[in-house]
Amino acid sequence: MRRSILSLLALGLLLLMGCQKKLEYEKTFTLSIGEIQAPIIDAPMREQHVTVTVTATGSPVNVHIVSESAHAETMTSLQNMKKLDPAKMLGSKEKVENDTIEATIPAKTGFSVFISGAKKQAEVTVKIVGK
Repeated sequence: MRRSILSLLALGLLLLMGCQKKLEYEKTFTLSIGEIQAPIIDAPMREQHVTVTVTATGSPVNVHIVSESAHAETMTSLQNMKKLDPAKMLGSKEKVENDTIEATIPAKTGFSVFISGAKKQAEVTVKIVGK
C-alpha cells in the first residue's frame, strides 16, 4: 500500500515537471506617433505555437514577432526607420487594426512582440496566448 502511494506521488511529480505554465499575456496601452512598444516574453520550455491578437483604435499599427536574439537589432531598425530583415521575423503584419498573427516559438527561446508605426495616437490591446 505504502509503495503504491509513493509510486503515485513520484508519477505526479514527474508529470508536473514536464508541464509549463500556459502563456497568457494581455496589455492595453496608448501608442503615440513614432513610439515603439515591445513586450519581452519568457522562453517556453518546449516549442510553442502562439497567437498574438492586436486591436488598435485610432490608427493602424505594425506588429512584428521576433526572437529574443533579434530584439536589439529590430528595435534599432524601427527607431532608424530602416527595413526589417524578414528572415528574423517569426511573424509579422502591417497596418493592423484588428487582426491575429500566429507564430511558432522555438524551445527555450524568448521572444518580443513589437508594436509600432502609428500615424496618429492609438489605443492598442495586445493579447498573446500560447498553445
